[in-house]
Amino acid sequence: MRHLRQVQMYAVNEGVEWMILTNGQVWQAYHLTGGLPVIVNLAFEVDLLGPEPLEAKADKMFFLHREALKRRRIDEL
Repeated sequence: MRHLRQVQMYAVNEGVEWMILTNGQVWQAYHLTGGLPVIVNLAFEVDLLGPEPLEAKADKMFFLHREALKRRRIDEL
């Protein structure tokens, strides 16, 4: 939770609406909605070593790909 608060402060200061936290195994994508109070929602989580099917993991991770980000596909979440 400490790491989420830290990245949230960076995002608010830089005007960024998407935040990614990872330890290499678990990837979490959060959406930040500015205002008072700031609202942070977990959009998705992928555990690369978890039991979820590989195709489902790849589908989620695609949202972090450069082309998907350029086309703002992550906003669909």
